[in-house]
Formats: sequence, structure tokens, C-alpha cells
Amino acid sequence: MPSTASIITEIKNAVQNYSREQIREKLDELQLIVYATGAVQTEDIDTNTGMPPFLTTIQGQRHYSLGDDVRQTIAVFTEKSRRGYSPYHDEYTRVYRSTYLRVAIRSTDKLLNTNATLTFVNDPGTTSDHYYHRYVKEDTRITSENVQLVLPEHVHWILREGVIAMLSSENYGDIGKKRELIRQISLEVANELGKGDQGKSIRTPIRAEQQSLDGEFGGFY
Repeated sequence: MPSTASIITEIKNAVQNYSREQIREKLDELQLIVYATGAVQTEDIDTNTGMPPFLTTIQGQRHYSLGDDVRQTIAVFTEKSRRGYSPYHDEYTRVYRSTYLRVAIRSTDKLLNTNATLTFVNDPGTTSDHYYHRYVKEDTRITSENVQLVLPEHVHWILREGVIAMLSSENYGDIGKKRELIRQISLEVANELGKGDQGKSIRTPIRAEQQSLDGEFGGFY
């Protein structure tokens, strides 16, 4: 796998006016944005079950500061459901042959010096094997050229082109162009990371906005 230093060298050859440190900072920024996009491969799973890890809760405690490895909570759900809510929409139910109920929570993302948090709307009770916690993992920050990228090698070319385009667009001060560029890069990498078998049904998933919270897929717990 190409080293971070070699990737920076390739970018440097295309944008001579920027220092290696400036390029490293942009590469770190872009990887962070991409990692938070929500591709399945950036989520944590329990390797013993293939499911998201359980969240340990205590009766009477609704607010939780999450671990250093949690960047963003996607959903908390449980198997205890009559109608069922599928966190991956209809695909999740089809693959795992079960139904799930999404739990009502409020959450905040991880900040520079503050861990991500999660707050239950209702008292969760005391349990360590009831609430599945689906979340985006924290990426490894590129603090130096010795730190390896956490994204797989086959998307490195997208990151290289992305950093070059981001730095080039700064010369023209076109903020709208830069935002659109970052969005396109993030979606392209997320699409690449979703091409492997991720336990999905081949059927087209139902869009979240088309689902009723109290409809066929159940409601909040």
C-alpha cells in the first residue's frame, strides 16, 4: 500500500505552490469528511456476531458519553419489536431474518476535545445485551506523514485528485465549487466502499423519507 508520504509527494508534484505540511493537512481534512459520510465499511461491528456492538445502559441514566472510537451515532435499535423497524430499511430485515425497533434518542457528534454523546428519550433500564449501537468509527487522524491512511488503497486516487482540486480551487476563492467538489468526492468514496458484500439485499432499499414512523416499519420505542 502506498505510504502517506508517497501520496503527498504525488500531490506535491501537481501543486508546487503548496508545502508538504499544507498538503498533509488537506489530506487529513478530506479523509475525515469522507469517513463521516456514512459508508458501511466505516461503521463498527462485533466480529463475533456481525452486528453492531451492544450499548451498556444503567437504569435511571439517560445520558451517555461515548468512547473515543465513536465519531457519530447512526441509530440505536433492539430486537424487541412486534412490527419492527429496520435500521437498514427492508434490507436489514431480509438479511438477518428478524425485525428491529429503532429507539428514540438524541445524539451529538464527536468534537475536537469532546466525545460523542447519546441521550435516551425514555429510561433505557439496566442492560448490556439489549440495545444495538450503530455508529461511525473515529478515523485515524493524519498528524504526520508516518501515519497511514485508514481508507483502502483503491480509493487513494480519488483522495489525491480531491486534494489537488481542493487546493487548486482555493486560488480562485470559489467556495461553492469547493463545497460541491467535497460532496462529490465523499459520495464517490462512500460508493466505492459499499461495492463489496455488506450483507445487503439486491432489492432497491426504501428511501428513509418514504417511510412513516408509525407505518409498516414501526415507530420509535
